[in-house]
Amino acid sequence: MRKVSREQAMNPDEAKRVCLLFVEASFPESLNVIHRCIPVARELERYGFQCKVIYRPDIATILRTGVKHRVIIFRRYVYPWSFLLSILFRLLGKLVVLDIDDSVFVPTPGIRARWLYAPIFWVLTILTILSSSAIIVGSHFLKEFASRYNRRVFLMPTPVDTSLFYPRKSPEKTEPILGWFAATDSHFEFLKQIKDSLIR
Repeated sequence: MRKVSREQAMNPDEAKRVCLLFVEASFPESLNVIHRCIPVARELERYGFQCKVIYRPDIATILRTGVKHRVIIFRRYVYPWSFLLSILFRLLGKLVVLDIDDSVFVPTPGIRARWLYAPIFWVLTILTILSSSAIIVGSHFLKEFASRYNRRVFLMPTPVDTSLFYPRKSPEKTEPILGWFAATDSHFEFLKQIKDSLIR
């Protein structure tokens, strides 16, 4: 995301009046929450914003909680009817942000009848992008995709907690070690696609 100067930054008193609601489709212990949602919410709170995260909520909870917040952030692909909620909240004068750090428009490998779900995922994702006030993406590929349907797209790679993850201090020269984590074992299909490149 672009850097904001001290003059452009919101003052603490004004920030306290801005309540942000994160609508998270995953469970609290999921990797997406641990590595993206919570760190971002904590960082925003450091600047005085009030943040609330709701996990896997039903539509009634989203509506009831959303009306109390100025900004609603839908994390990833939340529900098939996310774009309808986006339209409703925007009619109520809310800012709606879609945060995607994955190719949510592509069905997970191994899902039955992918040929049927693929176009549905694609269309619903585009509708949600179109109906949102702004989009936050985790990669250049996602930025390129989202920019076709929304002019306000901001790149924010998933943050890394450098107090937990840091380069190993070792005098000897060692072979590089690559780490891989995924939400489910179905994601190993993606790892297999780059196996030959990794070996080289």
